[in-house]
Amino acid sequence: MLLIAIQFLTGYIPQGISFVLFVYGFSARRIVPKRFWLSSGILSVGILIMRSLPITFGVHTVLNILILIGLSVWINKLPLDKSIIGSLLAPILMFVVEAGYFVLANSIVGKETYDVLMKNQMYRAVFVLPIVVIFMLVSIVLYKYRNKKREKRNARFS
Repeated sequence: MLLIAIQFLTGYIPQGISFVLFVYGFSARRIVPKRFWLSSGILSVGILIMRSLPITFGVHTVLNILILIGLSVWINKLPLDKSIIGSLLAPILMFVVEAGYFVLANSIVGKETYDVLMKNQMYRAVFVLPIVVIFMLVSIVLYKYRNKKREKRNARFS
């Protein structure tokens, strides 16, 4: 139970927030706080439930993408096309960040130490926190950049 709580706090909640923020940024729409936090919470719980199901790894990713698309459209009121594309790009970008981080971590601590750390679920839950932080930063930058660009475009036409 403690492990699930740590995974939820260090992984699923920040990942849910980051994914919703990424889709908002991709859509170049302003965050509506109530909708943002509601959809982030639902997505975080959805990720937890999907990962606890006895299904193949890629299947839970597809289900989480579908949840994110649904939340983006129905709760956050984002355009369907932007929601779909942003929801597909978010896990791809997360995978790129994970791959880069794991290569770097493996080269720093060594393959044997890295393998030992990844076999321990508690260490793994904490060890992956930098991945979520990096992805969160990328999502924040995307959100700020796209919204600044949208504001400039709107100011030009006012």
